Amino acid sequence: MRIASGIAAIVIFAAAPALASPWNRADGAVFVSTRVDYFLSETLASQYRRLDTDTYLEWGATPRLMLGGKANYGPSWAEDLTSVTQKGGVTEASIFAQRQILRGPKHAFAIKLAAGYEGADIAGLRTGELNDAEFLDARLLYGRDITAKPVKLFAAAEGGIRKRFGGLSDQWRAEAQFGIEPSHRLLVLIGAEAI
Repeated sequence: MRIASGIAAIVIFAAAPALASPWNRADGAVFVSTRVDYFLSETLASQYRRLDTDTYLEWGATPRLMLGGKANYGPSWAEDLTSVTQKGGVTEASIFAQRQILRGPKHAFAIKLAAGYEGADIAGLRTGELNDAEFLDARLLYGRDITAKPVKLFAAAEGGIRKRFGGLSDQWRAEAQFGIEPSHRLLVLIGAEAI
C-alpha cells in the first residue's frame, strides 16, 4: 500500500504545479487532484490504521481570483486486546477564495480565505478531537522561483490562523515547500507543516 500511495503521489505531483501555491491558476483554468495516504501505527497491545483520500480543486475565476475546495475522507480502524473500532467519513471539507496580490516574473504573493468543517464522530478515531467544528482560515502565501534552467527550482511558504468553532482550540499554521522540476513530466515536492 505504501508503494501504491507513493506512485499515486508522484503521478499527481507530475500533473501540475504545486498545490495550494501563491501562483493562481490562469483565468478559466481548472485543476483537480486526488491523493491517497495510508497510515499505520502499531504497538504490542494495539494497532491504528487510516486510509485518507484527499480530493482538491482549483479554478481560475478571473486573472486575480482563484476559487476552490478540498475534501478529505476515508475509513480508520483502531484495535486493542479487547476491541476493534472502525469509523469512516469526511474528516475535513472546505471551500476557499485566493486573491493574487502580486505576481512578478520570479515571485508571487497571495491571500487565501477558507471556510470549512472538521468532523469528529467520523473523523477517523483521532484522539483529542471530541467535537465537530466549523472553521475559518486566513493565510498569506509567498513563492519564489530560484532557478529556471537547467532545472526549475522554487520555494513556497504560507502561514496564518485557523479560527475553530465548536469547542476546539484555534490553530496557527505554517507550511513550506521546496520544488524541483527536472522536466515538464516530473515534479518533486518536499514539504513541512507546523500546527
